[in-house]
Amino acid sequence: GNIAPAGAGMSLLSILVMIGVSVVVGMIFAWLSVPAPLLMGAMVVSAIAHLTGLETGVLPGWLTLVAYLVLGSLIGTRFSGITP
Repeated sequence: GNIAPAGAGMSLLSILVMIGVSVVVGMIFAWLSVPAPLLMGAMVVSAIAHLTGLETGVLPGWLTLVAYLVLGSLIGTRFSGITP
């Protein structure tokens, strides 16, 4: 099975533009002391792009799997050093 949404994949240019804009918005959020600024910046940029129709695609499957791997690894590091 696949838990990623179905749909047409985004182009590489769209992905790179959204990453760039997300980093800029994340840096602004960091300056404003918003918690998890890069994560919130990416979510806000993606939401605006999809709600306004500027972007209608989904991340390609290979990139979705890489993102899940990175997020899972980062979450796992929070548990390092904790004993049962």
